[in-house]
Amino acid sequence: MFFPEPPKFLFRSYGIAAWSREETSNSTNSQIVRKPDIVTIFILLILSFLGLILLFLGLAMFVKSIRRQPHLLRIQGTILSVDKKYHNNGDERGVTFYPIIGYTTPEDQRVRFRSKWGTTRRVRFSRNPTSPWREGQSIDVFHEPRGEMDPCVASLWHLYGMSLSCLTGGILLLMIVVNKWNHLGG
Repeated sequence: MFFPEPPKFLFRSYGIAAWSREETSNSTNSQIVRKPDIVTIFILLILSFLGLILLFLGLAMFVKSIRRQPHLLRIQGTILSVDKKYHNNGDERGVTFYPIIGYTTPEDQRVRFRSKWGTTRRVRFSRNPTSPWREGQSIDVFHEPRGEMDPCVASLWHLYGMSLSCLTGGILLLMIVVNKWNHLGG
């Protein structure tokens, strides 16, 4: 059975030989049996392991968020200040804004937290970008009375974003590994 060779650009940058050849001769015909190289198999095993980790981590976080959602309280909060984090990625410069939010719980406790998720703006032509949040602006937050979950801005992305990102990344990585394995004839 003949398996076509994968594109060379997939393995050229790592110096990996994608195929090892075994030539066998029969009295009637000679055939070339191609099988994947051990390095290629090792890389696919590592990528599949990472894909499984992402998949199970995302699934666990997603189930945890779904279980806690009925217990969350939607409370009106106020933006106290905005943290700025400047970064430089080669040619692009940017700033990420993280709101610092304060609110009062139904038990009359004052809570102050910094959002885990920020908004990034590119810095263009030495102009400072403006924050999407203003001090004193009101914003809804999710608060869990039992204290098992950190407070977060009341949006689906803040509640499910990380878990769905891990789930999607794990599924895509596993799909790539399965596709590559089938392409190699495994």
